[in-house]
Formats: sequence, C-alpha cells, structure tokens
Amino acid sequence: MVDLELEHSYVADPVGDGAGLTWRRWLRVMYLKDIQFTISAEAEDNGDFEYWRPAFLSIMRTAQFADWAAQATGRSWEAELSQDQELG
Repeated sequence: MVDLELEHSYVADPVGDGAGLTWRRWLRVMYLKDIQFTISAEAEDNGDFEYWRPAFLSIMRTAQFADWAAQATGRSWEAELSQDQELG
C-alpha cells in the first residue's frame, strides 16, 4: 500500500466566487493495487484552517483502507458489488 499526505496553500481560480482567495488544503491519498482512496480537507484561510484542524486530524488519522465488502461477502476486492450480493 502507498500512503501519501500533503498540506499546502493555493490561490483560488481568478474567476468566480472566492476569486483570488488563499485556501489551505490537507490531502491524503492511499493506493492499493488499482484502488485509490482520497481524503481532502480545506478551509478558506489560515485562521479557519487552524480552527477546523482538530476535526480534520480526526478524519485523517482514523481513515482505514480496508476491504469491508470482503469481510461481509467473503470475496476480496470486487470491482463493484452486483445487485444480488448482500452485505452483512
């Protein structure tokens, strides 16, 4: 499994709502085989970002990359569940 994490600032697109504002984003991306799981948390400015950081931290640190469907169905890493498969 590959687990990547990045925290960065960027300036919003100069057109539309929020034009030219500086945003902060925290991004976590996990890969296993050909499956990708992405979490993104962002806020409009540094003050808002720091205010929400405890909530972001909880989300970022408790996310698990696991095959929940395999635990329920007994088949691992299905591309998608068919209509006749039952979970639980």
